[in-house]
Amino acid sequence: MGASERTFFDEGGYYSNTLRLIPEELVSRERLVALTELFPYAYEEKKHATLEHGLKEYKLLLMSALQAIESYSRKEFFKLDSLVGENACQIRATILCVIGRFDLIDFSELVIHLNDTLEKVEGYLSNESICKQQILLNEFLNEHHLKLYISYSELFIVLSYILSIVRNILPPNPARRIVRNESTETKKLKIISEVGSSFARDLVKHTRKLLSEISVDFVEHITSKIDLSPMVRKMVSKKYREEYSKFGHLSCLPCFWYTYVLVRFSIELGLPLVILMEQLVTDRDYQKIHEHVFSYVVENNKYVPARDASLPVNEPILIVHGSSCINESDAKSFQEWKSDFLSFDPSELILCYAASHRQYPDENLDHKVSENACPEYSLYYERATKWGCTLDDPKTFFLVHAFCDTEVTRHA
Repeated sequence: MGASERTFFDEGGYYSNTLRLIPEELVSRERLVALTELFPYAYEEKKHATLEHGLKEYKLLLMSALQAIESYSRKEFFKLDSLVGENACQIRATILCVIGRFDLIDFSELVIHLNDTLEKVEGYLSNESICKQQILLNEFLNEHHLKLYISYSELFIVLSYILSIVRNILPPNPARRIVRNESTETKKLKIISEVGSSFARDLVKHTRKLLSEISVDFVEHITSKIDLSPMVRKMVSKKYREEYSKFGHLSCLPCFWYTYVLVRFSIELGLPLVILMEQLVTDRDYQKIHEHVFSYVVENNKYVPARDASLPVNEPILIVHGSSCINESDAKSFQEWKSDFLSFDPSELILCYAASHRQYPDENLDHKVSENACPEYSLYYERATKWGCTLDDPKTFFLVHAFCDTEVTRHA
């Protein structure tokens, strides 16, 4: 049964009890977005020097969409691991896992329209008389019926692909060896299709903004789907939404509170969790001495260690890359280290990390969270220090990266 055939919200429907927890934006085919919304300028008003520039830029969007769909269809979710810049990889990992596990997208019809539109655009680009026209791109696209509309789930996949293409993984910063070091290289978009450098730069900036907004909206929406206290709902409401201007006015929510909501949501949906954990020795130049894959499934409303056959095969799962750092004198045997880690509830460790992490990309805004007398936040902040889940003392757990994939070690 394809996703388009399911009655998602009928009480007797196939996935009704589960999918009613998922925001309607992800499952609805009625709330569509024009692919042209990805243009980083007011395309309906902008007049290029010639039409050729606008068509080349539209070609890039079409090809990006097709390549994104191909990656998703092959379950190459590592190619949808976006770098946005506001430290919210946990949100995107959860959204992608939900879309993939519950088969929320049927791309077959869209692929036909994308290929047909791309063929037409390439034909117009090969026609010199058309390319030299000075006409608004919007008028041309309308006149030749070239506009395409995609769902929120499809938009999420396309945005994620674009922001994965431009990701660079850099060597660790000597001052913060445990923190993932990344950068963005916008010229990589020219591998997809040749466009100007300024367009590539502006597209990435605009794409980051759009994906950050989808991420925040997702968290805000799922608070209405699960049982949460009024305090938690308040902390992920628009009152605590902030913008981070460094990468183009990115929408942000407090790290601990969106993580708190995601953990609750993931447990209610029964999403499997894998922690790819490593232990490093700080006074031995961060040499890795232990590594293990800890797998968990949901039982009795909490994460428990998975039995060998519990995890789905070749299906998307939530994966956390975690590290712990100790001095050589504190090192234990592999079995002792493994046993110690299994004594903790993985949800608790993740929440401790989130409480000790800066709450906004701009740390000057963190007072908005710390000034609220929230017992949950205070509890996990204290535990983070006690258990060793902070950047200054990550002896038990530090979340390096969260992502969704079908293969555990592909991102390590």
